[in-house]
Amino acid sequence: MKEEADHIIKQYNLQEVKRFHTLSIYENETMVLALAGIGKIQAALGTAYVLENYQVSNMINIGITGSLLGNEAKIGDVFFVSKIVQHDMYLPFDGPHLDYAKKEIILSPQNYSID
Repeated sequence: MKEEADHIIKQYNLQEVKRFHTLSIYENETMVLALAGIGKIQAALGTAYVLENYQVSNMINIGITGSLLGNEAKIGDVFFVSKIVQHDMYLPFDGPHLDYAKKEIILSPQNYSID
């Protein structure tokens, strides 16, 4: 959301260079920011656009998780994501081919590096 990105846009003097229906691209000489909107679909669209059009060495996702933490999360908090759970998908049938949508996905720590 714009409210979440405004500080970064100002701090790094990012300029809007492209605007699509729900996607705005900001950049400077070393950084690109995709302002994609709310939800996993919009985040996926923004991520796909950036990966397709820029040389990416690091990526950071900024946002909140639908306030699943209630009042515990404060502005400026940083979270290390160790698992992902679908919570907004209705699938009235079962099968192992749907594990990605019905079971939590544990993210392996060796896939991360903090520089």
